[in-house]
Amino acid sequence: LGLLTFTPAANGNGAGYASFQFKVSDGTLESVAAYTMTVDVDPVDDPPVMMAAAEAQVGLTDVGIVKTWDVDGDTLDYEIVGGPDAALFSIADVSNTGVLSFIAAAAYNGSAAGTSVYYVLVEVDDGTSTAQVMVEVTVVASLGGGAPNGTIFIFN
Repeated sequence: LGLLTFTPAANGNGAGYASFQFKVSDGTLESVAAYTMTVDVDPVDDPPVMMAAAEAQVGLTDVGIVKTWDVDGDTLDYEIVGGPDAALFSIADVSNTGVLSFIAAAAYNGSAAGTSVYYVLVEVDDGTSTAQVMVEVTVVASLGGGAPNGTIFIFN
């Protein structure tokens, strides 16, 4: 008896997703009628995907927005879970994005390593699965116009 393996397309799912017809044979005789096999594919949760690069201007607290995509459309929750400079940052859930900020104004040479490069581990949770990424934030003299660069794309 052979084994049958079915692999749906990426993110493919649904009742009656695919079907095929077959006949049964003992090697000599074959069934008169063809039978139909219907394959139902249950959806699986896809973890959120994060994307990153960030600069912050010395003397300001704003870093940017952590942008995450979740193909399932789940509500996302953000949290700082580690990194050598985690205690220097906060993250707020705003409209399904994470707003990353310094707790106090950004400073040169203020990181745990004594440099202008800070590291903070951000986690996003969609209620079923999580994704984490280490965000590297570089403090610069000017961002041109004094505003943070906006979106943090974190490649996971």
